[in-house]
Amino acid sequence: KTDLIVSRAGASSISEITALGLPSILIPSPYVTENHQYKNAMDLVNKNAGLILEEKDLTSVELPRSVTTLESRAFFIYLNLEKIIFKDGLTSIGVSAFGILPTGDNYAKLSFIMFPKTLNTIGASAFRYTSIKQIIIPDSVTSIGISLFMYGKIENLIIGKGLTEIPNHSFKHNEIREIEFPDNILKIGQSSFADNPIEEITFGAGITSIGYAAFGNEGQFSKYYNQNFLKNVYIPKNIMNIGENAFENATSNVTIIVENPESAMTLEDNWSGSATVIFGEEPSTINE
Repeated sequence: KTDLIVSRAGASSISEITALGLPSILIPSPYVTENHQYKNAMDLVNKNAGLILEEKDLTSVELPRSVTTLESRAFFIYLNLEKIIFKDGLTSIGVSAFGILPTGDNYAKLSFIMFPKTLNTIGASAFRYTSIKQIIIPDSVTSIGISLFMYGKIENLIIGKGLTEIPNHSFKHNEIREIEFPDNILKIGQSSFADNPIEEITFGAGITSIGYAAFGNEGQFSKYYNQNFLKNVYIPKNIMNIGENAFENATSNVTIIVENPESAMTLEDNWSGSATVIFGEEPSTINE
């Protein structure tokens, strides 16, 4: 049963709210022509059928336990939203639920989230261009979309035990320096950690594939173009495919030790940058 509607104030939304005859809290988009959503909302307010909450005043949201699904673009382009509290009960976050459109170096103010233990799926681009610094993905999450946190400020990342794949561009262009992959991760997608100042990578026993530019960059427009932060890397024998430019930024003072013999792997062009690559050695060699 629905008792209250919280919505933008586009013409179609106003029409549906009016037809349902339910009270509403309307958050007009300030990014539309002639501020028409505010005028739409005022029509309902003047009929004592709704209240207006201007977006600039919305800085924090706490969702009740009864919310199980957050639809696509639910809080998209809410620039001043700083904190969102999810309660256990939420199972799905939709595509582009938060964040903003690509706008150079501008980011949404959203800086704090804590995912509930009931969450299963997070849609593509759900948190692009946000200011979140720490992400803990709970074990309950089994699927995340591409470009999930692309263009952000994440410094600390913990990946839960429910995921098997890191999709393309998921954490591209953040501030991650250390990353540890649990054994449940099987595949690391294209550019999934590109443009991060990564120093240390620990691969789990389940990973079989590392995609194109997964830990590299994508040309002169990269945030860290021609910069290397990576220390020595150990690639365990379970990894069978490494894509082109996977470690593009690695310089000659970096050693990449590959436990598998070269003949047992698919290695794309320029996968290791300028690093020294040693095949068939144990991890201890990395510190000698």
